[in-house]
Amino acid sequence: MKKIFIIIFLLITANLVNAQNSVSVKVISLTAHPFTEQNLLLHQNTINNSGTLTLEPGVILSFENFFTKKTSIRMSASVISDRYNTISGFGQLSLKYKVIKIYKHSFSVAFGPTFHYTSIKPELPTYINDNNYTVGDNLLYKISWLSGFVEYNYSLNKNVNFAATINNIHPKSLGLSLGLRIQIPNPNGKGCDCPSY
Repeated sequence: MKKIFIIIFLLITANLVNAQNSVSVKVISLTAHPFTEQNLLLHQNTINNSGTLTLEPGVILSFENFFTKKTSIRMSASVISDRYNTISGFGQLSLKYKVIKIYKHSFSVAFGPTFHYTSIKPELPTYINDNNYTVGDNLLYKISWLSGFVEYNYSLNKNVNFAATINNIHPKSLGLSLGLRIQIPNPNGKGCDCPSY
């Protein structure tokens, strides 16, 4: 598995000079936990009575490398103040495909492995490891081999998009994130997918 990640990393690095790239910064807001049953009473910052909707402030930083106008590889990392008021997050490598683009609007889907992590919770003695995290020295972690996100983009100008994304931010949870995606100008002047291109 390590060899696959190394090959992907080398392909991305080799393609950086000739491909269009982008960086994005998003803020995580609302999170849904539809498959959670055991720790609902421990959830903080809940929106509904059942505790399945929570506010989990956090940030996602991403770098995206385009191979074609519709296909890219995205690397993302996040830090979240989670539903237990502890630190969680994820690192994600995904293959993204732009399904539809109409003028300034576009919709994309992506899939790939995600490394989820969360802090050990000694302050929550009744916490149950319902996500089947592996227990490490300083944190709990899990790799979801098939994870992903859906994303809507609205082009504000040639290089900046507003982005709304639904991410798999915990193994069994979906989070809404909002932010900006900034396209890095291509050195050869090709590959822009803006409305005027």
